[in-house]
Amino acid sequence: MDATPEPLIPTRHKSPLAKGTSYPVGAELVSRELVGVPQYGALEIGFYGEKCQAFLLDQRFFPVIKVEYKKMQGSYSTSNGEWSQSRLQPNWQITVYPVLGSERKKFRDYLELGGWSLIRTWLNDQWAYNGRVGKSCLVMAACQKTGEIKHRTEASIMPAQQ
Repeated sequence: MDATPEPLIPTRHKSPLAKGTSYPVGAELVSRELVGVPQYGALEIGFYGEKCQAFLLDQRFFPVIKVEYKKMQGSYSTSNGEWSQSRLQPNWQITVYPVLGSERKKFRDYLELGGWSLIRTWLNDQWAYNGRVGKSCLVMAACQKTGEIKHRTEASIMPAQQ
């Protein structure tokens, strides 16, 4: 008897792309690679293409994949509306940005050679912060001119309540 496959991570946004660009990964591949991480059921994916015009001629590093945890802190003025209250819940988001079509394979190869493992490890490590107020992210960035790919992490998580 076959095991029931995990549902795809939901896509919450997908922007159109500029000519000559493509998203390096899709929701199906991301979902397949991240099955088994503790926050799988809480993850959402967004594909944002609006930055692509600026980076096509830029030598700086631009994000290609950003994996992020954030939880806002409520205050006395926080609305009781559904949208406001949903922002107070832990949020796990994967954002995918476009690359030049000619660089797509290179970035996918990078992911296969250790990038997916890095993302899974980061997600497993960050699960300890689930429910805490703050923000933490892993960003994989590429330089469109040199083809170099690197990653960085950022974190600002409040200590656990005693």
